[in-house]
Amino acid sequence: MAFDPANLPSGESASLGTTTIDLRAAYPPGVAVLDVLPLVDDEGQRFGLRGYCCCDELLWTAPDRHRRPGRIDVAALITRDGGESPAHTFLRLKNWSSSKIELQRWLSCLRERHGDALTLIVRDCTDFGIAWELFWLSGPDGGDWLGSAITVTRWVTMPRARSTVSRLPLHRARAGGEVVAYVADGPMRADLEVLKELDAVITETFWDLLARMDEPGGPFALVYAACHGRFSGSSLEFLLDDAVSVADVDTARLSRLARFGGLVFLNACHSARLIDDPEYNDATQRGFAEAFLRAGATGFIGTVGVVAEEQAHRYLREIIRLLRERPGTPIAVTIRDLRRRHSVRIPPRSNDPAAARALLPFFHTFMYAYYGGPSDYATLPPLREGRR
Repeated sequence: MAFDPANLPSGESASLGTTTIDLRAAYPPGVAVLDVLPLVDDEGQRFGLRGYCCCDELLWTAPDRHRRPGRIDVAALITRDGGESPAHTFLRLKNWSSSKIELQRWLSCLRERHGDALTLIVRDCTDFGIAWELFWLSGPDGGDWLGSAITVTRWVTMPRARSTVSRLPLHRARAGGEVVAYVADGPMRADLEVLKELDAVITETFWDLLARMDEPGGPFALVYAACHGRFSGSSLEFLLDDAVSVADVDTARLSRLARFGGLVFLNACHSARLIDDPEYNDATQRGFAEAFLRAGATGFIGTVGVVAEEQAHRYLREIIRLLRERPGTPIAVTIRDLRRRHSVRIPPRSNDPAAARALLPFFHTFMYAYYGGPSDYATLPPLREGRR
């Protein structure tokens, strides 16, 4: 029967009321979200967890076992000077993870149901410095680190963001574009060899890199920087290249990035860390990841601690090779597979210094965190003729 608007019932219009939108509907089966929320009680600080997936839900849990951890921040433990033995850090992380019983059960259930197709988006709203990629997940096979057992991405809530930026990452994959980069002097200049293969535009300073993101032009395939990072709880003193602060990026005009998006990769110590700046005391997370994502970056890669220059160069070389060898593979899957190549599951003897030092490539690989959508990918320029 043909549709006849004349047959519609007449009468006064009525409100349909409100309804709740289930955020789980935004993702395909096998994509889970874990919220980590800060709490304060008479005993001090702790965190609560809640999670959801298509098949199972982690109900709100915040037991006393979730107190603010004293010594599991890998940025403070794996350092150039003054850190502890990597073997001790390895044991700390495994032992701390074992007491998070509800989270262990939930993740194990999701792994059993989804296998290698499982992706977890972590929204950590605390400033506790928990390296979730280094959460030890127990299992019948002996267990594995979360960042290699499953695909893990991060996200950050952005109350200051434009309405087009979601509280959860959307699928905004880009079909390629320009590669632009800044590389500081010193050992990091080795990165130029890789960037030359990408026909990257190299800027003179980090300030010039920011300016490039505001100039007229097309999409970015990759925005890359290799420099030193200096961490601080103050957004004015949290610096890259001893020059550009979180506050600088926070207020920079990045109109080209906002229009087209693009993957931002800051290969610098601490570049992926988030802070609750006490100078503002406004319950708002800040950091380079938050600033670039809020400005319009499609995804962000950075580190949650100190990474040696030779390890930083190795990571760039390996991830670029994987991204080019497997076009269309999600960035998060590529990073997971890279972690698997360097994962160590059996702890060395804690009193063996040589074995402890051998753990550094493992830790440095897992210190790279990815903020972005679970299915987003990067399309890099093809190798130029003569370089195949």
